[in-house]
Amino acid sequence: MTIEPRRLHRASIVLNALRALRELLLPIVVALVTGFSAGDGDPGFALLTGAVGVLGAVGAGYRRWATTTWWIDNGAIHLRGGLMSIDETIVPLSRIQAVDTSQNPIQRLFGIVELRVQAAGGGKAAEIVLNALTAADAEVLRAAVGQPDPAGTGTESMRLGVGALLLGALTAPQLGVLLPLVGGAASIADDVLAKFVEPSLVERLETPRAIVLVGTVCLLGAWLISIAGAIAAFFAFTLERDGDRLRIRRGLGERRVSSLPLSRIHAVSLVEGVLRQPLGLASLRVEVAGYRQEPATAKTLFPLIPRRDAEALLTRFVPELAGALGALERPPARAWRRYVWPPVLLAVVAAAILQAALDLEWRWITGIVAVLVFAAAAFGALQYRAAGWRIDAGRVVLSGRRLSRWTLVADTMRLQEHSLEQDPWQRRARLANFELAVGSGRTAGIADIDIETAEMLFEELNAGELKHY
Repeated sequence: MTIEPRRLHRASIVLNALRALRELLLPIVVALVTGFSAGDGDPGFALLTGAVGVLGAVGAGYRRWATTTWWIDNGAIHLRGGLMSIDETIVPLSRIQAVDTSQNPIQRLFGIVELRVQAAGGGKAAEIVLNALTAADAEVLRAAVGQPDPAGTGTESMRLGVGALLLGALTAPQLGVLLPLVGGAASIADDVLAKFVEPSLVERLETPRAIVLVGTVCLLGAWLISIAGAIAAFFAFTLERDGDRLRIRRGLGERRVSSLPLSRIHAVSLVEGVLRQPLGLASLRVEVAGYRQEPATAKTLFPLIPRRDAEALLTRFVPELAGALGALERPPARAWRRYVWPPVLLAVVAAAILQAALDLEWRWITGIVAVLVFAAAAFGALQYRAAGWRIDAGRVVLSGRRLSRWTLVADTMRLQEHSLEQDPWQRRARLANFELAVGSGRTAGIADIDIETAEMLFEELNAGELKHY
């Protein structure tokens, strides 16, 4: 199918301008905050800076729209455009893994959609992004790449309820990502308020009580932001199966629709978070080559489900990977200490660094070492208990633990690579590590299993002669 070169909807000028303004916003805010903090801020200069920024953003938005065209020819989709220089991206239709659409409030106002084309072997961002397509153009493009939008709902459908949405948001904090942002915002706020409030926040952090209080407030703030983000991302989450294709609809402010051919799904991950595992809850994620480095929300097959129901969900929606997730083979008993000793040694080193930095009394450092060593040993034991493997017709199952417990179910015919490793200490104990990688770039492995078992796994996957064990 051939589609002649077309431009985007004129609303793309507005969207491009807002994008450019967002990129300019941080430098402008930093410059203004620095000026006012130094006491020489000029309101007129601030207004002039803002006006120049807006005019520059509008000009950049128009330039991007005027130079952007897309078309389909010779079995590939083409995108040409740019700001300072004109670039062309060409993606063969055979490499397209998924086509996603989304609508933010501004796009809904203009009656347009954003379409993102994900290709195998791509980078972090989608290979082609068309931020202002009419519904008719989006339908034509989808049909051309072999992923038309269905007329109705799929043959199988499952929706995330309000209660499950709230529970999922409460039990999935992204504190590791949000705490630095909250800390940075607090630092900027302290610089701004320092001109009006004395002493500043930093100057007040002189006692352990004040430090603990501020840390608790930052932690609570990050958790609340994480809850709001999860609700916005998974609001009205609906999973549908339409023949050989999955469609995932989600989002509050920005509504997203992802289309995934079942043939493109290389693996499924079951993730049991630290707060979810005691409740018997987990989330399911898909591993697709086109989503190699997309955030976890874009890979979510279903955000919250009782672990006992995961096998039934896979049977309904991804039958090619359905089957038992339990009854896994475990590492031998002699490997137990190899899971426990590394975190214990790390805890001892951490305690030594803490002692050197704070010069604590002996009774304090003894207590800290005891707590850290006990926690590290318990974590190592949990890692040992979580490790397991299973191989049956067409599937390989690996499980393990980082902080969360995970189970990866992969299609044996879609493995990108698998490897066997053995260090000198393992050689003496006749143990080895086994690792595999799927097309999305996700790797998974199991450590310290019998060398005979590791060699059997390697040879079976290498030869493709799959059996049940």
